[in-house]
Amino acid sequence: MKIIDTKVHDIDYENIDKSKVNLSDKIIKLVSPLLDNLRLSKLEECDFSKVELLRKSKKIKLEKKELDYMLNVYKKQKKINKLLERISKIVYAGLANSGSYRHEIVILLKVIDTLSDDKLNYHLSETIKMINKRFSVLL
Repeated sequence: MKIIDTKVHDIDYENIDKSKVNLSDKIIKLVSPLLDNLRLSKLEECDFSKVELLRKSKKIKLEKKELDYMLNVYKKQKKINKLLERISKIVYAGLANSGSYRHEIVILLKVIDTLSDDKLNYHLSETIKMINKRFSVLL
C-alpha cells in the first residue's frame, strides 16, 4: 500500500499530543454509540436469559415434584399388585378357608388402597410367610 503525501494537514505538527487527543476524541464519538447499542443489546439479552432460566428452573422443579409423586404412586401400586398376587396364591392354596385368615384377608382387601407403605411391606412379608409355611409343610 502506498502512502500518498498530501498537503492536507490532518495533524497539527506543532502540537502532536493535542492532535492525537483530538483524533482519539473523534474516533470515540463515532464508535461510542455503536458500542453503547451493542452493550445495551447484550444486557437485554442477558436479562432475558436470566428470566428464561428462572422460568425453566421453576418448571423443572414443578415437573420433578410431579414425577416424584407419580413414582411414589407407582411404587405403591406395584406393592399392592404383589400383595394381591400373594393373596390369590393363598386363596388358591386353600389357606384362606379358616375363619380368621378369611376375615383378615377381607378386611385387608377393603382397605388396601389406603394403607401406608409400612403396612403394605408388613402385609407383604406376612403373606410370604403364610405361603412359605403352607408349601414347606407340603414338602
